[in-house]
Amino acid sequence: MSSLLFNSLEIRGYRAFRDLRIEKLGRVNLIVGQNNVGKSCLLEALQIYAHRAHPTFLWQLLEAHDEDSRSPKPAFGSVDYDANQVLSIIQNLFYGRPEMTGSVSPIEIGPTDSPAEKLRVSLGFYASSVNEKGLTTLQLLSPDEYDSIEEPLHPRFSVQLGESRKAIYHLEVTSKPLKPEIQPINCIFVGSHGLDKGNISALWDKIALTDLQKEVLQALRILAPGVDDVGIIGDFGTKRERFPIIKVPSMSKPIPIRSLGEGMLRMLAVVLGLVNAEDGLLLIDEFEHGLHYATQVELWQLIFRLARQLNIQVFATSHSWDCITSFQQAAQESEQEEGMLIRLELKKGEASATLSDKQDLAVITREQIEVR
Repeated sequence: MSSLLFNSLEIRGYRAFRDLRIEKLGRVNLIVGQNNVGKSCLLEALQIYAHRAHPTFLWQLLEAHDEDSRSPKPAFGSVDYDANQVLSIIQNLFYGRPEMTGSVSPIEIGPTDSPAEKLRVSLGFYASSVNEKGLTTLQLLSPDEYDSIEEPLHPRFSVQLGESRKAIYHLEVTSKPLKPEIQPINCIFVGSHGLDKGNISALWDKIALTDLQKEVLQALRILAPGVDDVGIIGDFGTKRERFPIIKVPSMSKPIPIRSLGEGMLRMLAVVLGLVNAEDGLLLIDEFEHGLHYATQVELWQLIFRLARQLNIQVFATSHSWDCITSFQQAAQESEQEEGMLIRLELKKGEASATLSDKQDLAVITREQIEVR
């Protein structure tokens, strides 16, 4: 069995988490807890880790939270670019939204016991200088040097993985795509409302006509046992988006999968994410969305099997008791893989985690102990 990307997890300095420690993780992990305790925030931190804190992804997160108020967005280096405004937006990523003075505590994400695999995101201020060859370079300043520099300082993101891998990025997204300087991890995120048509098409194209296509069909048969086939149609050369279709015996022609209901779309999104997350992470927000309890058991069973087969580590969130009981049933049946229930809660205003393995889960569900 391949080793896990995360056998434990620590998140420091990111949004709701001053210092969240999860001492043990399984291959398949279900995260529960009340609203606004940090379940989705944990999934975001894992995405940041997988993307190696690439600034393009960080700005996507900020926009998803409606925290980038600039309209229109100025290009980096334009006369409208305002470094102070950019800093005021960036501060939303850091715990407590501190003033971005250069002495702010960094964001740290990674296994608790593996410094070489811990990702560190910090803010640095640089001053420009001219070397002996006449080239302008940027020099990192210490906080006590800020007041002694008269020229404008240049804020930058410093991203470091362990001790050997490091990247320096502009805070602002440039008009030219930035190439990742640290190799990212394969990571698929399925949001609470699934995937859009573009993402569904892209993920389908990667597994079409492979054995993994059969796994997609098998998953859809959990909801509709009579499904004959599934595919994606549309014209690559037009503005019309491609969309998934399905063939059922009672229909003479394929029909859009959307016509069979929200559950089918949800099932398709989850299983497409799963079969495309090989050797990486699958993150699912609000797992139970659109899925009946009876179908959740079979879907969890499929996830446990393919996570082992494709070497995937899965993190899903939920606030549903049905989801917890279906997860417990699948975890009990999976002898080779460990499912872990992670309950997030606030203690004295700080997020903390309580862990339950499959033995604990059996007691929780049998005694109906409230853990949501």
